[in-house]
Amino acid sequence: GNLAEGTARLQEAVRYNPKDGPALYALGQAHLKDKRFDDALAVFRKGTLLKQSRALFLDGMALSLEGKGELKQAEEIFIRARETDPNNLRVRLDLGGFYDRKKIPVLAAPEYGIAADLDPKNPETHYFYGRALVGMNEFNGGLAALMRAVEVDSTFAPAYLEAGRLYYR
Repeated sequence: GNLAEGTARLQEAVRYNPKDGPALYALGQAHLKDKRFDDALAVFRKGTLLKQSRALFLDGMALSLEGKGELKQAEEIFIRARETDPNNLRVRLDLGGFYDRKKIPVLAAPEYGIAADLDPKNPETHYFYGRALVGMNEFNGGLAALMRAVEVDSTFAPAYLEAGRLYYR
């Protein structure tokens, strides 16, 4: 299909220019989508040797490791990605998501909170933050974050649903 064709084209680009960061990153992402976690890991690891975007490549490595079920190592690499670039939105969202999937809202919330500060015009960041706060039983803070999501984008339905659930508790 289209995805396989796209992946082949990216592999070709990377073969011609192994230092093409964006192509490497896109190839790693394509492998992640295909759940080819070992391939993704190898590509992202190569990317960490480049000068730019190191945090994103570490983030990709962490997602690959999580896909392989190596959660302890994934967490360590996520944290290294965060330390490498504390203001990287993608890293904050992915680390928040990692803790979300592990059902640890107390660790997800701070990541999402910073993501919301980094990207205040994105309703999703406020929504994720609000959900994590609610998961910690911080209902007032959670509701406030959900309402911010709605202020930013009045059509963002998930925030309405979640806020509605809170009102009926």
